[in-house]
Amino acid sequence: MRKHLAAALAASLLFTGSAFAAQTKKPAATHTTAAPHNAAEKTAMGTVKSIDASKLVLHTKKGDMTFSLGSTKADFATGAAVQVHYKTEGKDHVATSVMAAPASTKK
Repeated sequence: MRKHLAAALAASLLFTGSAFAAQTKKPAATHTTAAPHNAAEKTAMGTVKSIDASKLVLHTKKGDMTFSLGSTKADFATGAAVQVHYKTEGKDHVATSVMAAPASTKK
């Protein structure tokens, strides 16, 4: 009788332990594709060199940069100080927003 009781207890612990382990097991990692590094939004500041309905040319400290405007609204005159938030798509810079540059704190 003791053998049966001991065997039943051992079997109970064995099944309970494996059920507990199965519940606490982490799910297998799923493979997700991260956004390409060049898709991160960047910022450029400078003065408007030229602007039309589809593109903006900005004169920056590092040289001129051309931005595709797409549906982004940009109503600035040539020479205006602006800040452009953009994403790089291939070799193109696509503006996501264009706003007046923050006032300079230089004295």
